[in-house]
Amino acid sequence: MSQKNVSIYSYNIKQILKITAAAYFSCAAITTFLLMNTTSIMAFFIFAALLLLFKVRFEGTKKGTLVPSVFCGVLFSLFISMFKFRWMIEQDSIFYMFTMPVGLYLFFEAVTNIVYARIKDVVFCEKNDTSKKKKVFFTSMAVMLIMWLPHFLRFYPGNLTNDSINQLNQAFGNYPLSNHHPLLHTAIIRLFVGSGWIVSGDIIHGIAFYSVCQAIMLAASFSYLVVTLYGYGYKKIVLAAVVLFYALPSYHGNYSITMWKDIWFAAAAVVFCTTLWRLIIKLEGNNKIPLFEGIMFALGGFGFCLFRSNGLYAYIFMLVILAAIYARKNIKVIGLTAAVLAVALVVKGPVYKSLGAVPSEPTESLAIPQQQIAAVIKGGYKIRSEHKELISHLIELEKIEELYSPNNADPIKFYIRDNGGEEYISEHKGELFKAWFQIGLKHPIIYTLAFIDQTYGYYYPDVQYWIYASQLCNDNFEDLYQDPRLSEGLCEVYDKFVQSYKKYPVWGLLYSIGAMTWVCVFTLGAAFLNQKKKMLLVFVPIICVILTILMATPIFAEFRYAYSVFTTVPLFCTLPFYKKMQ
Repeated sequence: MSQKNVSIYSYNIKQILKITAAAYFSCAAITTFLLMNTTSIMAFFIFAALLLLFKVRFEGTKKGTLVPSVFCGVLFSLFISMFKFRWMIEQDSIFYMFTMPVGLYLFFEAVTNIVYARIKDVVFCEKNDTSKKKKVFFTSMAVMLIMWLPHFLRFYPGNLTNDSINQLNQAFGNYPLSNHHPLLHTAIIRLFVGSGWIVSGDIIHGIAFYSVCQAIMLAASFSYLVVTLYGYGYKKIVLAAVVLFYALPSYHGNYSITMWKDIWFAAAAVVFCTTLWRLIIKLEGNNKIPLFEGIMFALGGFGFCLFRSNGLYAYIFMLVILAAIYARKNIKVIGLTAAVLAVALVVKGPVYKSLGAVPSEPTESLAIPQQQIAAVIKGGYKIRSEHKELISHLIELEKIEELYSPNNADPIKFYIRDNGGEEYISEHKGELFKAWFQIGLKHPIIYTLAFIDQTYGYYYPDVQYWIYASQLCNDNFEDLYQDPRLSEGLCEVYDKFVQSYKKYPVWGLLYSIGAMTWVCVFTLGAAFLNQKKKMLLVFVPIICVILTILMATPIFAEFRYAYSVFTTVPLFCTLPFYKKMQ
């Protein structure tokens, strides 16, 4: 066999310069990000590997891969550059300010473009027997519940935080109802805990009954996705991977027995997004909304709107996009979606008000502006006297300097709430907004840094913050306590397992909010590449959830706020590879 001779002259000089420049800037960005010295020998090997990467990238682009790869390149570069923004400012160097975002963009665009070219037209479906849906559904549920059982036994009868016990007190009339905790969830607590309490005569068993019911509900919502994939002919290995994703990572099992609204919201998100996908597929060949999909869409959408306030905003945004797609084609879809929203608004408005529910505090949605103003004051920057006077009605400026935490708005928020500031905020919204805006015009860099400090855990993967609520607060319920049903040795094994994500690389990414956000971005690009554009609508509710968290989060990386992202990731990872099998 003759061997082909390769000469440097066979390459276009412009192409060589293009590859070399891209590799150099990417190498500079990566080594800077890793805080490597310029004399590090590893920089040479990174540069050599990048030369090969960009050679492959610039040899040619498959049709359709450019848009999603640019999309990923921009966002991934932005996420890391935001995290490193303070560092880049401190270097006071145009070189770093340029090479970090540009080099990272070039790197991520090249990697995702190459990957997209390999997965374009990949299909996870095959012709198979889909007549055993009940068996698949209940088997999936059984696997999840069995894998979650150690969590239940370790923390029997369940996990109750301060928020949980507050809501339990509301459910049984010890505290007035508050819309800070969704009344729908409070009613569910009353139903399940009350039923178990009446039957057993013991509140501990009442909490245990709630934990069991919640775990069954959560497993059922996940299995709904599994059986949907099965019905569409997805390969068994895909189904197994999805079941294992829900069964193995310890946060699913721990959250299945934790009394939080976030768990019910995450379950509703899976049901809603999965049904939205099913509905889009069904409507491709028929304008009639199937009864089952209609019911599940209504139930999922109703829960999505009511279990978290940001879910309602995400739903409204999705409705606008849905109307733009289906307004002329299928008014029934718009009607159903609008009807769900109307019922949710009635429940959150007149119904809750008639029950005497106290509205959620204004400070709950003002964490970002609060932190931005506090960062300016903490930094010793000058602000107008009228702004100082306005802020002093909420909190003394000295207290801000004492309480300000860059990643946590709660210390200042709680101080304002506990000292009557809520009423002042309600009465002076316009003035406070004007002050926030004017201060921001003079200190845009401080505002930007404060925003990043408050949010980076939701888009930067390498963040470890608390995940589990392994506790039981009892407050007015003195007979309530945790009674582990595992031996001391098994409890130690369990505790090591749930903390293993801090020890083992890659495994820890399954516990990273930022990593799941990256998965959503990448799979959105894959869906754009492989599917019809309307399939992107399935991503909209969760993307809006992420955006609303970034607009109002009081904590920089609160896992439970983003739990719905984790529960819907299996859908996003499988949806791009669907193909209707004949």
